[in-house]
Amino acid sequence: MKKVLITGASGFVGKHVVDELILNGYEVHAISRQDHPDTEGTKWHKCDLFSERQVKDLLQLIRPEYLMHLAWEATPGQYMRSLENYRWVQASLALLRIFHQIGGQRALIAGSCAEYKWNGGSLEEYSSDLTYDSPYAACKNYMRDLSFHYAQQTSMSLAWGRLFFLYGPHEPKNRLVPMVISSLLNEEDAKCTEGKHRRDFLFVADAAAALVAILRSNQNGVFNIASGDAVEVRSIINDISHRLGKANLVRFGAIANPNEADQVQADVTRLRSLGWTPKVGIGEGLDRTIQWWRQCLQNRRQERKIEDEV
Repeated sequence: MKKVLITGASGFVGKHVVDELILNGYEVHAISRQDHPDTEGTKWHKCDLFSERQVKDLLQLIRPEYLMHLAWEATPGQYMRSLENYRWVQASLALLRIFHQIGGQRALIAGSCAEYKWNGGSLEEYSSDLTYDSPYAACKNYMRDLSFHYAQQTSMSLAWGRLFFLYGPHEPKNRLVPMVISSLLNEEDAKCTEGKHRRDFLFVADAAAALVAILRSNQNGVFNIASGDAVEVRSIINDISHRLGKANLVRFGAIANPNEADQVQADVTRLRSLGWTPKVGIGEGLDRTIQWWRQCLQNRRQERKIEDEV
């Protein structure tokens, strides 16, 4: 059984990647800063990625053949400008170096569509312009460059997956799709922009499948991870509100439009060459996400009811 170490396993994307790795027959080892009980198919390890000593001790113990590095600065509303991004470059390079030293064979690191300049066209891995305008974008771009230089010097197999606009269960509540869903389920106004800009959305389980497909392949380099089709944000919001029967609670224009590109769309030719195609359409994906949030809210109400009774 192939042994893989995954960072960021408890995050929005990581939870789904763990499931996909297990389905594909990997022996999964996951890192957490906090104590975490082992789960079915996954061995959890407490480790601070900012401590090179802890990382080295853990990797020498596990000796994984594969590395899936998803962890990075992700504080909602802060991560783009956070100075923590620079620490993550240092920690990630140390992780990659130690992984190579203990005999690791192949690594996959998660990148972001924020690495690109959003010029309105279809974004391609090797021809589209990149940006260094924020600490997040700059650090991701420098990390990618340094990682591939290191891989070339050591003959390590390395891939980089640029994630676009994901949605689905476990997404942070302040993001667009869960914000609209949770607001409407709570009978609250969903305050939105005009929503005329177009974005390339992908259900998170499909993104997890794409990441594992890249890891399993022998292909190095950068891969866009997206649907390849940009849709109007307003249509996503309308779709959610109509499915919940609460279109009257949507407030388009209540928030100023962000100063962003009208369209962000990925060229996914490289990803599809691996045989990957998305399995979950936008309708099914929204239904599954709505059901997950509905269950979360029901659980919270039940917990509050029990607390009140106690």
